[in-house]
Amino acid sequence: MNHAEYVFSDEHQSNIQELRTKCDGLSSLAEFLKQYADITDLDSLRHFLPQLILEAAGTLALTQKMRESLREAQEASE
Repeated sequence: MNHAEYVFSDEHQSNIQELRTKCDGLSSLAEFLKQYADITDLDSLRHFLPQLILEAAGTLALTQKMRESLREAQEASE
């Protein structure tokens, strides 16, 4: 599969949609934490920060997987 075929493939489009969903979730969680920090002490945020870190790590892993797949498709088409 060449690079152009991969970019338009169902797999890549599905990954893009999953990435958008994950980013929306991160954004919502970060906004919640920001608002929560405005009304409470920062020590209480320690309960929520691990969740934000796990979500961010999952988003980063998906991004890295997508970049690797794109790189492999580009190399295959050269």
